Amino acid sequence: MVIKSLFSDLYEPGLRRVVFEGYTERGTEYDKFLNVVTTDQPVLYDYEMAGFGSVPTKAEGSPIIYDDPVPGRKISYTWTAKGKGFRITHEAMVDDRYGPMKKMASSLGRAFRNKVEIDGASILNNAFGTAGGFDNEYLCDSGHPSLRGAANISNVAATDLSVTALQDALINFEKLYDHSGVPVMIRPAMLVVGPDNAPIAREILGSQFKPYTADNEINVLQEYGLTLFVSHYLTDADSWFVLANKADHDLQFFWREKFSLTSGDDFDTGDGKMKGYMRYGTGWGDWRGVWGSTGV
Repeated sequence: MVIKSLFSDLYEPGLRRVVFEGYTERGTEYDKFLNVVTTDQPVLYDYEMAGFGSVPTKAEGSPIIYDDPVPGRKISYTWTAKGKGFRITHEAMVDDRYGPMKKMASSLGRAFRNKVEIDGASILNNAFGTAGGFDNEYLCDSGHPSLRGAANISNVAATDLSVTALQDALINFEKLYDHSGVPVMIRPAMLVVGPDNAPIAREILGSQFKPYTADNEINVLQEYGLTLFVSHYLTDADSWFVLANKADHDLQFFWREKFSLTSGDDFDTGDGKMKGYMRYGTGWGDWRGVWGSTGV
């Protein structure tokens, strides 16, 4: 509970300035790389199945070979509630000389927005160590299995960001195939890095010629047209990711109930109370369209 005695300095005359969350807040980031959906369903499911692979040769007079699609796994998305509030005495609010008590609501909203960003980025932060998706493997894993027995596919490396490492990631996209071994076209679109990798990422993507070389080799990476996204919520300074356009990857953020503020007064004390609440879920089904590196 916020009471005057806890913040007595705020009620003294002559106070010049109160430093209380006056910083410019960053814009939203989670919606720049996640598919954001609002739903009215209590739970959502995704289901995966494999189609047909290569077609065999049919000899003259021989019967057609019939095949069946292959069933896969079902995954569910459920919603987690987030809530926080504060209580402030009537006296602390009314006697507020300099305004910080009146900023409590905006401060609470900032805390909720920060939580959304943390949970949104957790999909990438946990990409190398938390199983999930249709195949119940890491999002970025060295052995994604297929439903029809095609060779396992890797979408992970342990290399620091460099021209060569990024080229290898883009080649990985060129070699993608589905569960039946049929090549698919999923184009890389975005390079996601943390602030520590941002300078080198800008050098790599922005140079007309190959960076760090003296012979003016053409920087072929420019032909891919990758956009750079600097995430301020990546917890590993060395990790970096290449993502397809949102329509071509399956990283999801589901809003069940968006952030809301509710306020009221306690009848007996006159204290003001305010609470924030929201409910959402995150996850992925198909890993394709995502490539990641832990760095070294």
